[in-house]
Amino acid sequence: KQNYVGKTLESVLNQRFTNFEVVLINDCSTDNSFAVVAAFDDSRIKLLSHSKNQGLSATRNTGIKNATSKYIAFLDADDLWKPDFLKEIYQLMTSFPDAHLFATNYEEIIDDKITILPANGAEKLLKNGLISNYFEKSLQQPLYCPSSFCVKKEVFEKIGFYNEKITYGE
Repeated sequence: KQNYVGKTLESVLNQRFTNFEVVLINDCSTDNSFAVVAAFDDSRIKLLSHSKNQGLSATRNTGIKNATSKYIAFLDADDLWKPDFLKEIYQLMTSFPDAHLFATNYEEIIDDKITILPANGAEKLLKNGLISNYFEKSLQQPLYCPSSFCVKKEVFEKIGFYNEKITYGE
């Protein structure tokens, strides 16, 4: 991911909403990704490393457990956030204080040239509204992807973390 992770991190640091922390986990990457992110100088960035490769689920769990915020937003190393992503998520938190999951729609970008909006019917939903039946709305394509949602940390503390055996198919 070394060719993408710098732009990914810049997309976080360029957010208009600036009250956040970034927890980056190096899961024993074999490319130059860790050096790319280590070159960033920002007090909001916390770098952690696994001593051996543990896979995606364990890496997400490490990030969740080490985050100090009440809310967790994920961003994969080859994804980008638009400048108002965190601001929109914060507005959803403020508008719906009893909700536990907040999400925005997303775009898929192919070869840095073609932008595709998912065919999930999100354009028909009310802006900043609640979804009554996520599964029905996600029949064609998901309404959100892992890099477009935020969840209250207490959800993981109450129902559990990612199953780390799934990563390796044990």
